[in-house]
Amino acid sequence: MTAAVGRILVVGGSGFLGSSICRVALQRGLEVVSLSRHGAPARPHPTAPRPAWHEQVHWQQGDALQPDTYAKVAQDCSGIVHTVGTLLETDYKPLIKAGSVCQAASQWRSLRTNPTGVNYRRINRDTALEVAQTAVKSGAPKTFVYISASDVLPFIDRRYISTKREAEVALLTMDALRTVIMRPGIMYSEQQPLTMSVASVLGMVGQAKKSLLNMVSRTQPPVSTGLATPPLHTDTVAQAVVTALCTERIKGVVNPDGIIELASW
Repeated sequence: MTAAVGRILVVGGSGFLGSSICRVALQRGLEVVSLSRHGAPARPHPTAPRPAWHEQVHWQQGDALQPDTYAKVAQDCSGIVHTVGTLLETDYKPLIKAGSVCQAASQWRSLRTNPTGVNYRRINRDTALEVAQTAVKSGAPKTFVYISASDVLPFIDRRYISTKREAEVALLTMDALRTVIMRPGIMYSEQQPLTMSVASVLGMVGQAKKSLLNMVSRTQPPVSTGLATPPLHTDTVAQAVVTALCTERIKGVVNPDGIIELASW
């Protein structure tokens, strides 16, 4: 059954995944409002033209933890997508935007010596719950899509995934919302070259690990797949998100295989 979703709010719509969701939603006939602390995304270069689809997005400047900056616009939206999250307790965005491994290594050294006070619980959990509660207070029926994660890489703090899970549990108890939890693995995009390289390496490692796990599982109980989760393109996740927004029967947790399936609908 198709849900009556005409106008959506993408929290973090100017970011890595959020921008893909905005673009795909427009292509599929939805009206899109993006909420971020900076409003419209920055140009890659001061003289660079913006993509044509940028003109169709309502860029809203605000803070997910400050409902007065977006409560009114949220009230007019029938679907909300929360893409805000942090992989590290530091501002790692310069790292994933690096154009080469050498630049990434330099950024990594800088991040380790200059912490910024970013907090897993505040970003991964509290921002989602604040936006969801604001949506519920509006009184209108809403669809809420939360971008979570399937697992965490070995070198990432486990609090990354635990705070995602805390948000999931709380969101799924909000009866006023049709909640969809998307759990992709590592995501990549041509817009950020380093993610392409990482995804390529992880794809090969994951395939090897998956083969090994299949051999082991014949004689032992299944174990966590971890790196066996395939990397997904941001457009694949975006297509799945928009499908979920527009399909009333979809709710609950959607794992990587489900994301790939929804993206093909």
